[in-house]
Amino acid sequence: MSAACEEAGLRVPVLEEIGTHFRVILSATRTGPIRIDEVDQAILRLLEEGSGRSTAEIAKTISLSPRATRTHLADLVRRGLVIEVGSGPQDPRRQYFRAEN
Repeated sequence: MSAACEEAGLRVPVLEEIGTHFRVILSATRTGPIRIDEVDQAILRLLEEGSGRSTAEIAKTISLSPRATRTHLADLVRRGLVIEVGSGPQDPRRQYFRAEN
């Protein structure tokens, strides 16, 4: 949990012990930049051109399997760095674009 918060640029969760219970306090306030690994950086560079790319195109370019690429893309979408356009999660024509920051 702590690593995920740090990766997202959020404060580390506060864990408090209260008798026989505990409380976890999560912050939605960013304290630093979002950390991006090398694969995510390669995907973002590829999407900078502005034209949408499919999962297969991205996977071929960055030399990952389509499944691993989908995992990275889903995380980038969740973090607001990439936008996906398609009719649903199983749409074979789904395209990915770099989000405007």
